[in-house]
Amino acid sequence: MCSLTTLVPGPDGGVQVFNSGVLKRQRAERRAFLVAAGVTVSSVVAGCGTPVEQSRSAEATGLALLVLAAAPKVGVQLPAATLGTLLENELSAAGKREVTPLARVRAVVGGARHAVISSEFAQSGRLVNESLQTVMATPLPVRRGLLVRIEQNDTDVLEPVIEPYRNLSGRSPSDRRRVVLAARRRVRIAATLLDLGTGSVRWRKSWSASPIARTDYVRYTGSSLTGSVSASLANSVVNGLGGPAAPPPPGLETALQAIFRELAETLAAT
Repeated sequence: MCSLTTLVPGPDGGVQVFNSGVLKRQRAERRAFLVAAGVTVSSVVAGCGTPVEQSRSAEATGLALLVLAAAPKVGVQLPAATLGTLLENELSAAGKREVTPLARVRAVVGGARHAVISSEFAQSGRLVNESLQTVMATPLPVRRGLLVRIEQNDTDVLEPVIEPYRNLSGRSPSDRRRVVLAARRRVRIAATLLDLGTGSVRWRKSWSASPIARTDYVRYTGSSLTGSVSASLANSVVNGLGGPAAPPPPGLETALQAIFRELAETLAAT
């Protein structure tokens, strides 16, 4: 009986070794799943009887969302299901491709095993060899797998900005100024696109967004002692003793939606 060992480029530039018997079993499982799902598959026989599968439909263009996780110490308030749906909707809209959702991947891999893979990916941003072999062997009707890691989610209050005040007639009274207050959210993600047939990394990319929420108020000034006292009283009456606070920063969902749209457009062009 002929035996074949295959050298496959790993995600970090290394080499992974797969025995033909393992690959044959993995491919057979994938083929059986595809046939059951109604996906047409043809096989080409190459050396030692190892089948090389060629999909004629969704396998070649489809995409599976394998993992969506947050790096350690990155706080994410949105439920995982909401995050997954947000990304899946953008992928479907931009790519016009079949997207295997995260929930389905988790169900096929197994909840406990998928939790371990997600935790490993959250820690390092990469899959260890055992996890990579697991996702390669998982019978999914697609060729590509996407791994997404949220690497930053923080907020800050920006310094107030003083601007000239203009009234309705367009004039700028000398006794008042406009104060602009702002808060910013900074979000960054990294994504990895895998070839599930070979385990190789097609690309790794990152995206970021920094949406800002603004508000403003009028601060009265005075050119004399009497005027300053009057201005201070006017500011207290209009804006309160402590003055207005900066607005809440934009929500995480707002930032992620913009980032996921860019990610989906990149995938559509790949």
